[in-house]
Amino acid sequence: MEAKTKPSTAVSPTYLDFEPYGEWKREEGREMLTLDLPGFKKEELKVQVSNQGGLKISGEHPINEDGTQRKRFYKETRVPVGCEINQIRAMLINGRLQIIMPKKISPVQSETQPQPELGMISTSDTARLRVGKKMGVSIGAAVLAIVAIGAYAVYRYKSSSSTSSED
Repeated sequence: MEAKTKPSTAVSPTYLDFEPYGEWKREEGREMLTLDLPGFKKEELKVQVSNQGGLKISGEHPINEDGTQRKRFYKETRVPVGCEINQIRAMLINGRLQIIMPKKISPVQSETQPQPELGMISTSDTARLRVGKKMGVSIGAAVLAIVAIGAYAVYRYKSSSSTSSED
C-alpha cells in the first residue's frame, strides 16, 4: 500500500512593521542609544556592528499564540565618530534595549594633562581664533573691494551723465 501524505498546511506569518521609540544620549566618555521594545526577549533581537562603523538593529516578535502574526523592526545608523567599535555593548533591561558606545580616549584627554578652566583659552580655541582672524581679514578685504568697485561705478556713471548733459 501507498502511504498518503497530507499537504502542508504551514501558514507563512504576516508581519506588522513598526518603528520603536528611540532616544540618543551623549554622556561623558560614551554615547547611548535606547530603544523601547516592550514584550521582546533577548533572543528575538539582533545588534550588528560593521568594521566600517555601521550599526544595524532588528527584531521580530510573535503577536499571537501560533506565531502567524509577528511584529518586526529594522533600524540602521552610523556609530558616532570617536566611539570604540570593538567595545560596543547591548543589553535588554525591562523592555528597553540599551546600546552603549564608549568613546575612544585620546592622548590629549589624558588625566595628566590639565583641562582648560573657565576663562582660559585652550590650544584648540587659539587655533579657532587664528582661523577666525584670517577669515575676518578675508571678508574685510572682499567688502573693501566691493565698496571700491561700487564707488568707481558711481563715479563713472556721474561723469558719463555730466558729459552727456554738456553736449
